[in-house]
Amino acid sequence: MFVIRVLKGLFATGLVVTPIVIFRKKPFKEWIMIFLLTAFVTAITDKAIVGKGYLKYPTRLFSRHFRISVLFDFILCPLLSVVFNQISYQNKWSIALKKMLYITVPHTILEIFFERKTNFIKFSNRWTWLHSFFSINIKFIIIRVVVRGLEKIMKIS
Repeated sequence: MFVIRVLKGLFATGLVVTPIVIFRKKPFKEWIMIFLLTAFVTAITDKAIVGKGYLKYPTRLFSRHFRISVLFDFILCPLLSVVFNQISYQNKWSIALKKMLYITVPHTILEIFFERKTNFIKFSNRWTWLHSFFSINIKFIIIRVVVRGLEKIMKIS
């Protein structure tokens, strides 16, 4: 039950930190859009990956209702995406990509640790940490491009 307490603690911390991260810097509308879009895309891709059997979340919150990780899909990944966009908001792509690695490399290292030492996540033979690393990087890039495009169309800022 220690693992469940850790997950609940991370979930509660994420719920407290989310408004702080989103509302600490303008443009708030863009951060909210990034958060929601990332949660949507992550949940859909995670559902497909889990459905194909590439990943499993043996110990997870709301396990009666979801096979995906609610904590990762709806809190942690969207928060990381918002932070990435906040720290690289004014940067050109070359610098933004470097800053993205400041977030995704530690994330991947933690995921490797959790996969090997806990029951939070398990990879199948067809999934490795490289798949996770590239998928989160691609996801962050796509979200950034989409939101920047919408910003230009709608004049959000």
